[in-house]
Amino acid sequence: MGKPIGAITIWFNKSGLSNFAVIESIKASAQPGEEFYFIGSHNRSDFALSAICDKFVVEPEGLKGEDYVEWCLAFAVENGVRVFFPDRGVEDLAMVRGKFEAAGVHLMVPTDGETLAAIDHKGRQYELIGKAVADIPDYRIVTNLEQFDAACAELAAVHERICFKPAVSIFGAGFRYITGDGSAVSRLLNGNVTAISMAEARFILGQEERFRDLMVMEYLPGPEYSVDCLAVGGEVVQAVCRVKVADRVQELPARPEALAAAARLARHLKMDGIFNAQFRNKDGVLYLLEVNARMSGGLYVTFHSGLSLPYWAVRLAVGTARPEDVPAPATGVRVGQLHRSITM
Repeated sequence: MGKPIGAITIWFNKSGLSNFAVIESIKASAQPGEEFYFIGSHNRSDFALSAICDKFVVEPEGLKGEDYVEWCLAFAVENGVRVFFPDRGVEDLAMVRGKFEAAGVHLMVPTDGETLAAIDHKGRQYELIGKAVADIPDYRIVTNLEQFDAACAELAAVHERICFKPAVSIFGAGFRYITGDGSAVSRLLNGNVTAISMAEARFILGQEERFRDLMVMEYLPGPEYSVDCLAVGGEVVQAVCRVKVADRVQELPARPEALAAAARLARHLKMDGIFNAQFRNKDGVLYLLEVNARMSGGLYVTFHSGLSLPYWAVRLAVGTARPEDVPAPATGVRVGQLHRSITM
């Protein structure tokens, strides 16, 4: 498909399938006379994003670090990219943001490379943010069984339930809460991948003399609020809050305290672009779980608010809109999730 004259070229490099919905939302939000041209790239030729892109390319094999960054810059310039949403190599790309800006390419990463590296580790993220900015749960970072035992003993003395997760992970990978109920067999056969007994945890962690950083923390039993935000210069322009209310059902509530908490984080971290903040309620206190300096995997749910944050992020980046032009999202919307397939 040829590129229309005057169209804004938007590129998504190797990324998750949620970007299919992101591109759909940008297309659906386009105003009369607005033209967008979408490029997707991946290391697989059969990646489903190709079905919605105007152009799709297979990325060269073996490129890492600076070599991948240089390829991205050359590719962006060659293809007239105005807006680049990276998912692969984000930290390295953010370190040389100036090169992309000088080439007329807006790099859609909401903070600098140093901050990205810090908040990628949940322990360092909490240290960077601090209790003056957000309510932070009680936690310990451990790397061996002896430290794990000590952390569990300290936390169990003051908290009803404790849990743990890798300090660096996404999509909740590795999260477990410690329970005395049930058996390992019942959990295995019933597919319960979030509960674990203390004996099981100690047996598994004891297999290695030292393991990668593990965060042991108080378990927060209340509902989890995920806030997707669009910020400019450290100030949130608009945000959409969502909460899971049933299996594959989310709601978009009006939760001013969650929006205010996300706004404090944006100001402290000087966010500029789309980011996500997750909180969980315990005894009326909204504790910070984590901040993600990227578009969240569940961002597609927020589109049912009538507001596409990626669309407005593009317009703000290229200068065709001001922050005050971004409309407020609808709240009180209940969203069901369905499986979907496409012909490629």
